[in-house]
Amino acid sequence: MGLEYTSPAFASAMSNMIPSITFILAVLCRMEQFDISKPGTQAKIGGTLAAFAGATLMTLYKGVAVITMHTKSSYQTAGTSKSSTHAEWIKGSLVLIVSYSSVAASYILQTSTIKMYPAPITLTSLTCLSGTLLSTIMAAILDHKASSWKLSWNTLLAPMYSVRTQSHVFNCLWPMMFVYEK
Repeated sequence: MGLEYTSPAFASAMSNMIPSITFILAVLCRMEQFDISKPGTQAKIGGTLAAFAGATLMTLYKGVAVITMHTKSSYQTAGTSKSSTHAEWIKGSLVLIVSYSSVAASYILQTSTIKMYPAPITLTSLTCLSGTLLSTIMAAILDHKASSWKLSWNTLLAPMYSVRTQSHVFNCLWPMMFVYEK
């Protein structure tokens, strides 16, 4: 819904903000020591400010079209998604901000959980399993037609292509293990 009501540039810029949002949440939850005199803290603050500035610039600056096959009128409407009214843009932006903030909050939650449950691979596997189960339940609730659940060549080839091009273990376990090690 967030990408439908905003632009891909905004969604991409916001996804790059997850480390900065995680840092801000860690400071607010007092999990990160905030001593402005330390160079590490200064670097984190500078990185957060640079990320916010970059996301703002990437979202607001449109640039010029280098190569285009569109006429001037069709190029102007192709810059955004289906709808671009002001109310929908705000709603989509809020949905994306809440979504990426919840990802950052899950990293904070994982670091506090790993202190109580010191088996990171088991915890990561349980996290991925619970996400799979919740996604399956939501998919069944939102799309309960039997015809939507039929397997076709497209639905069989897409996961195989995805596994071939991106390792599921790397995408699912590595970011969480990085948080656990810290």
